Amino acid sequence: GCCLIAGFLVSGEGLGQTGTEGKDRGTSPDAKSQAAPPRATGLLYDDREAGYLAGNKYALDVRPNAIRIQRESQAATSIRGTGPEAGLAGDGGEEIITGTKEEAGTSAGIRSEALPAYVDNSLLKYFPPIRSQGSQGSCVAWSTTYYQLTHQIAKDRDGDASLPEATDLQFSPKWTYNMINGGEDQGSRLSDAYQLLCRNGAATWRAFPYDNGDYRSWCLSPDAWRAAISVRAEEVVNFDDLSGTGMTRLKAYLANGNVATFATYVLSWKYLLLQDDPATFSDDPEVGKSVCWARVGSVGPHAMTIVGYHDDLWTDVNGNHLVDPGEKGALRIANSWGTTFADGGFTWVAYDALRRDSAVAGGPGGPDRHGLVTDNRAYALVVKHAYRPRIVAEFTVTGTIRGQMSITLGRGNPSSWRISSKWQPGALFGQGGAYAFDGGKGERDGTFFLDCTDLLLPAKRQLYYLTLTDFATGAPTTLQSFTLHDLEHGAQISAGPSYGTADATRVQKSVDYTYNGVPVPVLRATATRGFAPFQVRFDGSRSSDPEGSSLTYAWDFGDGARETGRSVVRHTYRSPGTYQATLTVTDGWGARSSRQVTILATGRGSRSRKSTR
Repeated sequence: GCCLIAGFLVSGEGLGQTGTEGKDRGTSPDAKSQAAPPRATGLLYDDREAGYLAGNKYALDVRPNAIRIQRESQAATSIRGTGPEAGLAGDGGEEIITGTKEEAGTSAGIRSEALPAYVDNSLLKYFPPIRSQGSQGSCVAWSTTYYQLTHQIAKDRDGDASLPEATDLQFSPKWTYNMINGGEDQGSRLSDAYQLLCRNGAATWRAFPYDNGDYRSWCLSPDAWRAAISVRAEEVVNFDDLSGTGMTRLKAYLANGNVATFATYVLSWKYLLLQDDPATFSDDPEVGKSVCWARVGSVGPHAMTIVGYHDDLWTDVNGNHLVDPGEKGALRIANSWGTTFADGGFTWVAYDALRRDSAVAGGPGGPDRHGLVTDNRAYALVVKHAYRPRIVAEFTVTGTIRGQMSITLGRGNPSSWRISSKWQPGALFGQGGAYAFDGGKGERDGTFFLDCTDLLLPAKRQLYYLTLTDFATGAPTTLQSFTLHDLEHGAQISAGPSYGTADATRVQKSVDYTYNGVPVPVLRATATRGFAPFQVRFDGSRSSDPEGSSLTYAWDFGDGARETGRSVVRHTYRSPGTYQATLTVTDGWGARSSRQVTILATGRGSRSRKSTR
């Protein structure tokens, strides 16, 4: 097999091997087949990284959405009550209720019996095809960008990312890895990847396809940079205590149709074969497939993606051929080692493997056994619903060493000529090492776009700044141009023709602009579910405009009916179904914005069927 090189390129030898005692418990026969090609990992994880990720918000509860409702039986969902306070998490609604780590530890959470027994979100049209990271240590980019961001954006916008040719809906791991790896194939950090996705978004696979031989060049398509902004993520939320009460929260999140990322040491996984529980038929399609039953050691730091779970799968952890307490249930995992890994690129992880000490009587333990998931935590990526940036900065920079350059945006009052608020991107901030923008040597131009929307102060005249800082002497960087684009109104304002060069100094340019803000829709519904026919009162009267302009209201009830004019309306849903009710408000300048809520109308006496996905 291959030797361990910088912790990233390793052989798969030993994957699936459990020792002589494992043979009686159904040792996976694919141990040697998994050893065939070298398996690259690439996660950088230390105490500093752990501390950074621990600073995220924590999941306390997960509100059901339309996907989960369709998967649950009516009896299971009824325990959550009816009425607006127990409504669905519709498009643009708050799905995860968040708080502090301490609050997550004391939260009652969700009743597990209300959830479907089996969920596999890789079967949804939102999940992209399994692909391989090859020999690069780019697992972080594959998990966060290719699998997680692709799935969450496709789900938010109802796109089909499942086909290999759907590369305009799949996001490029090369975009992320090449930006955050320091110009070398030495792995990357989850925090850097998430910072990039939340601040800059990502280019599509079509715009910047993955290349196993190129880990250094940056995307230099201005159109790709501008398009990336529209898929900026909102935040990262931690699902903590997966070996305990946090598992039910994670399963609720998965039941809503989402996926999550986690860290592990994949080359220390031990595998068995799933056994047939004679008490159920639901596990039959998975019997005989590989399942990880424990992590023994800390080799192969790796980022992977959780796509589902199955409560009825049986891992005979103690090898006694009996279904014992603690042996049922497994998570469905997507890997970035291509379709030759395990089950077409997927595998199972027994719930018990997440525990430091096995909960199964007679289960194996020892000082080298660890909980499978690093820090016992998974990460949800919350995307901005149907995000449309309002104002963006376009600029061109010339330089030879991208790693000694940083870009920041800011705004301030024209009367003071001082920056009162700053915004730092997740890219172009001292990254990339001693190389030009294309990953080579020598001077190179790059035209980039950054989102200024977070800096907007509507109805106020402001100076919008771009600051270029060069950290070292001898390789100057020049700001060639700076233009502000108001995408709501089609305006373009340039900072003028006079620009500057920074050599261990900084260059700062500004644009004087007054922005007409987009109105803020507020949509309230008296009920979000009920038996058809049932009437809903929709109230948009609390919507507002930053400039105080009068608003016009347009309603689309999702069942073909529409209405305009009034801020408060009533509508009757006469047929069972799931409907998206939309309020669109428009100000006197033509700027508009929308808000949605999901309405679920059911038939009286009907029972919804549990989904098998």
